[in-house]
Amino acid sequence: MRHPRTAPRNKRNGEAPNSLRGVVSVSAIDANGDPMKDSRTREPVIVPNVTTAAAGINIISNSSTSWDSPVLSSGTSLATPIVAGMLALAAQKYPNATGNQLIQSLIHNTGRDDHPLAYNPTDGLGYGAASLTRLLSVDPSQYPDENPLLNKDPRLNGADYLPTDAQLAAAQSALGTASNSPAASAPAPAPDPTSTNPVDGILTGVIIAGIIILVLIIAAAIITIVLVTRRAKRPPRA
Repeated sequence: MRHPRTAPRNKRNGEAPNSLRGVVSVSAIDANGDPMKDSRTREPVIVPNVTTAAAGINIISNSSTSWDSPVLSSGTSLATPIVAGMLALAAQKYPNATGNQLIQSLIHNTGRDDHPLAYNPTDGLGYGAASLTRLLSVDPSQYPDENPLLNKDPRLNGADYLPTDAQLAAAQSALGTASNSPAASAPAPAPDPTSTNPVDGILTGVIIAGIIILVLIIAAAIITIVLVTRRAKRPPRA
């Protein structure tokens, strides 16, 4: 889970993980549910591919210069950990739910009331404001074990170098065609027990020669010991 940048000003914005497929992206909203405004233009910050939103305006936090001086801060960096904490609590309450199901529950149970799943790409809230109460009240295991955020188009965030949906579909189709081809599905031929590998033959010969040499060395040592012993026992000549 990553938070979006303040505004997509250049192509490097597309490199932020929040724009990638499968990643939860969080925007910041105020007490009225309105999205954060740009500090320069005062216009609402609408970042493409946003998943959900959470409180991130005028949040009490520590000062950047002192832990003892609380200040009011704003930004997606404050909203993102709130949503991460919500998902952590849901995972604790429903330990059998998968990560995909937790994300499914997050986007299905936004806002205050039940509603059909809907995504708004222009209001800066995505699937809606995250709700801890609703998230904990629903068992995520009822949802498919599929990541619902894989349909993102990173190009909307300026990541033109990433593949489009059409390119991904073509690659998936080509992969399926290759895996279903007769050559790919045919079992690998069993090795011929009569065939020999030249390298294996050379290694085998070296090992056998080494054994023979070792035996000869041991035999020579034994013979030498026997001869020396006999000479030592032979009585001296008068």
